[in-house]
Amino acid sequence: MANSPTNFIKSDPDCIIDIQTPRYSFLSAQYKQSFAYKTMRNRLPAILENIIENITKDAENIIAEFGEETRKEIYDVADRILKLKFKLENDYVMKTFKGEGNISLC
Repeated sequence: MANSPTNFIKSDPDCIIDIQTPRYSFLSAQYKQSFAYKTMRNRLPAILENIIENITKDAENIIAEFGEETRKEIYDVADRILKLKFKLENDYVMKTFKGEGNISLC
């Protein structure tokens, strides 16, 4: 599970604004003093780390139950989550999605 940032786009430092979220604006991690920023910057990476640990810790049990063909899928999922965690921790631009159709986060 390598962290290769070569295909990631680093965010513009000016896009993060050190103010409280303006009234009536959409929830956004763009505002450094917002709950959304703290969640994306601190809480979400910790949650993703726990998911990675659980997936890899239980990998052998999952493979035993569902077959050897799931091994690659397990580690592919863990790798994608690790890449997402890397992006969050290093201020990379996230893809916008509307929640419909086939979504690829990494």
